[in-house]
Amino acid sequence: MARLVGAIGFPDHLDPPVSELERHRAKLEADGSEPLSDDAARQHRHQVGRRQHAREQHNVIERLFGRLKGWRPVATRYDSCAHRFMSAICIAATVIFRL
Repeated sequence: MARLVGAIGFPDHLDPPVSELERHRAKLEADGSEPLSDDAARQHRHQVGRRQHAREQHNVIERLFGRLKGWRPVATRYDSCAHRFMSAICIAATVIFRL
């Protein structure tokens, strides 16, 4: 059944977020779930922050490799010595991030 707000009808599945949250909490309580303690919630927030930091660092590395692929000398050259190739990558990364 739709409710009227002004002249616009809103279906029941578009309830405000607050009531949706209350329904979700009621369902969890009916299933026997208990809320996290303050310490557990704090620890969970810290772990989420770590994951966010890891994603940001991963993004930096992905962008670096994307730029290195466009840097012709590193993308096309094959050096017989691994340390020379690694040195070229380090120099290219330094040049790319300084520009």
